[in-house]
Amino acid sequence: IGKGLAVRWTAERLYERLDGFLVDAGGDCMCSGPGPDGDGWRVGVEDPRGGEGPLAVLELRDVACATSSIRLRRWKSGGREVHHLIDPRTGLPGGQGLLAVTVVAGDPAEAEVMSKTLFLSGRSGIGAAVRRQNVAALWVDVNGTTSESPSFAERVIWRAP
Repeated sequence: IGKGLAVRWTAERLYERLDGFLVDAGGDCMCSGPGPDGDGWRVGVEDPRGGEGPLAVLELRDVACATSSIRLRRWKSGGREVHHLIDPRTGLPGGQGLLAVTVVAGDPAEAEVMSKTLFLSGRSGIGAAVRRQNVAALWVDVNGTTSESPSFAERVIWRAP
């Protein structure tokens, strides 16, 4: 949870000096204040399948956002495709059937931990986990299907067609 903590600690220092700011650490960010246009900060949710445009654009104010994805950190080992999101219960790559999970939460470290925890629940368990924990989340499965919780949908100002 290094990036989430780094964003939290940076934000704590900036709160003392600025009325608004955005701290981004490669997919983990903290959006504070009204943003440049006064309506909140605009944050694009990357498509884990690649491509030029985002899956969605969020409007965020005084919240954090984190994405856990296997788009960049995956490789082949022993003829099998593996990635960096390791399930501590098995010691193996987890999140079967998922490509990415994005979470919006009050704290950057919480958002990062939750995005990884939800990712590890896999395609078959993520919907129930999101509902049980009442998380603002968007997830993309290996078929390219995008799903989101109602509390996440409230923050979306644009979706890819």
